[in-house]
Parts: sequence; structure tokens; C-alpha cells
Amino acid sequence: MMLDKLKLVEERYMEAAERMAQPEFFADPKAAAKLMKEQKLLEPVVNAYRALKKVQLHGIDDIMH
Repeated sequence: MMLDKLKLVEERYMEAAERMAQPEFFADPKAAAKLMKEQKLLEPVVNAYRALKKVQLHGIDDIMH
């Protein structure tokens, strides 16, 4: 299902954030740059998915007011 795939994307995004928070993250600059680029590409998808979840959770009326 599409929402399941979006959840996996969100999990990957969060994984990347956790790895970037580690002190040794920049020990390998190439790997760091690759992960930062991946996270930047995933960010708009994750933001849209989170907005969708919020609408589903609270309903459109709560978002509009």
C-alpha cells in the first residue's frame, strides 16, 4: 500500500537523522555527503506524509481552524 511505502521513507529519513547526530558521522566525508543528500531528497516526501497523517488524525476541520 502507498502509505506503507511512505512510512518506510519516513523511517529511512529518521534513520539518516540519527546517523547524522552521531559524533563520528563526518569521519567519512563522502558517506556523510551522500547521506545528507539522500535526506534532503526525502524531506519533502516526509513532510507531505506527516501532513497527511495529521489530517487523518485530526480531520480537516482541526487543520483549518
